[in-house]
Amino acid sequence: IYTDPEIDRAYASLRSWPAIQTAFVLSINAGPRPTDLFTLQRENVQLDADRPYVIFEAEKTRKLQSIPLAPVTVAHLRRQLASVPPDCPDVFPNCSVSDAVDPERTKTARKRNRFTKTAFKAVGIEVAKPWQAGRATCNERLEAFRPGVGRFVLGHALALNSLSYRQPDRAIFEAINEIPQPESFLSILN
Repeated sequence: IYTDPEIDRAYASLRSWPAIQTAFVLSINAGPRPTDLFTLQRENVQLDADRPYVIFEAEKTRKLQSIPLAPVTVAHLRRQLASVPPDCPDVFPNCSVSDAVDPERTKTARKRNRFTKTAFKAVGIEVAKPWQAGRATCNERLEAFRPGVGRFVLGHALALNSLSYRQPDRAIFEAINEIPQPESFLSILN
């Protein structure tokens, strides 16, 4: 789990690869598993809705998840999508191979993970699985802010036989919008 100062240092260390920086923000604020994060498609991202969200079928559980997005996360995703050619369906091209059998075992994913670990190590953060740590940090931050929210966002709140995590209630949206954001994340709003 990343501390607040580590989040700020990690974010700054990723400035040379803005797509990875945006993925880090999404990891901390929405907590998708790495495979789900890096295989997001434009059609999975709804930024203009009254309540912006990402929606995807989780690779691990095969359940549909809808995760609300904080305004700062929306700003980062807008920046990312503006940098991607309009005809490209991927939110994070060159970070994964979305149609691979196991996207996290591709050469592209290994390169992304090496870059991330090297960038983090340069600022004093050594973590074996940086994206899983982002997911755990998301859960920890949300649960500390409003119990039950982290479990819902990560897809752990419903029974194993539930069909989806598509209906976040008002409390989930409020928590996502009210949770204090790391200073580094807010720099995009200036």
